[in-house]
Amino acid sequence: MITDHSGREMTLAQVWQLFRQLYGPHEQATYQLLDYRTESLKDNRIMFHAQVKTPERTLTVRGEGNGLLSAAANALTSYVGESLTIEDYHEHTLGRKNESRSAAYILCASQGKESRWGVSVDSDIARASIQALLNTLPSVTINGNND
Repeated sequence: MITDHSGREMTLAQVWQLFRQLYGPHEQATYQLLDYRTESLKDNRIMFHAQVKTPERTLTVRGEGNGLLSAAANALTSYVGESLTIEDYHEHTLGRKNESRSAAYILCASQGKESRWGVSVDSDIARASIQALLNTLPSVTINGNND
């Protein structure tokens, strides 16, 4: 740990910098949600469509699930080349007004890899949740085709 090596306590600014480095929210996320939309399907299923900017290109992803995050994870699965499983999820407001921003925290596992936390803050909790899911991916190479 950082404090073990230095023998000193971390400042608040250092803690925040380390948190952002490890979990997000990033100024410029590696995988950035540009736009998304959903469609309601039969049997309470959702079809998720999104534009995701990667370091190499902009991807169009699409997936189906029993909810927004399930559909988003399924959409990303074909592009990361392995199954993504959401293991834990939390959200909360950052204020007490209708215009407050919200934070979303997601723990995601992929086959054969360690689980990773992703965090995002946005005025739209759905958008924050999707970006938090994307923020779990920096160690994964997106290898899919752009539709």
